[in-house]
Amino acid sequence: MLSKLTRQGTGSYVPPPPFEVNGFFNTGQSNSFGVNPGMPGVTGAILYWDSSIGNSPISTFWHSLHGTGVHLSHGIDRSFGEALLVGDNARYSGHTFILNAAYGSTSYLDWLPGSDEFPAIEATIQSAMALIAAQYPSNATYHFREIRNLGQTDIRVNSQAYQDGWAAANADWQSELATMVSAVFSAPHSWLQNMIVKTNPLTSGAVLLPTIPDQQLIAAGDTDHFIDADDLGWEADHVHMTSQGYIDLGERIGNRILTIDP
Repeated sequence: MLSKLTRQGTGSYVPPPPFEVNGFFNTGQSNSFGVNPGMPGVTGAILYWDSSIGNSPISTFWHSLHGTGVHLSHGIDRSFGEALLVGDNARYSGHTFILNAAYGSTSYLDWLPGSDEFPAIEATIQSAMALIAAQYPSNATYHFREIRNLGQTDIRVNSQAYQDGWAAANADWQSELATMVSAVFSAPHSWLQNMIVKTNPLTSGAVLLPTIPDQQLIAAGDTDHFIDADDLGWEADHVHMTSQGYIDLGERIGNRILTIDP
């Protein structure tokens, strides 16, 4: 007669090794996406979701990080990702995604609830984040960081009170971003200090200088998280960057992250 007791095995359970994911949110105006071609090529080592909100293209699935040649222009993202892979391949290869959510000609108010633009921004980010967990092991933990490139519209608003509100509005946006992500993404995650790309003070039509750059430094928290791109390649109006400017900015941000992250 068989015993009612059965052996469950003699080995010890070995849990899977920890899996860390680095997620970057590249958000802001058209310079986030790029109006001129950035770095060409494709890498399967980083996942990508590209979104020119209110325009095209808009991703509907996560795919390999690609640059110019797949879509017309991709600003900083390809060179940013490449800098991470070259600097620390073991940490970032297969462990990284970039979500690009760009909305051209927007002000800081457009990124807050109550604006006409906010529902499309929220829908874009949530569509991407609802699908990201399926791309990685179930035991993954996530570390998120936003790269914020917004201010070309705000620097032209001739109101001191408005421009003085940039840093506070950015804090409100970051809270909204965390909330909209958590609504569709339940895996363990944390937010690292955001990085702010300085708006060029030579932007055509800029007023009340240096208010917006000063506000952006406040929002960044320190100079390590404040990216000055004034010396890179710009078009004549200093609103958009040249192709080389986008490539160099992506590399600069990637190299800065390699320097400051533990």
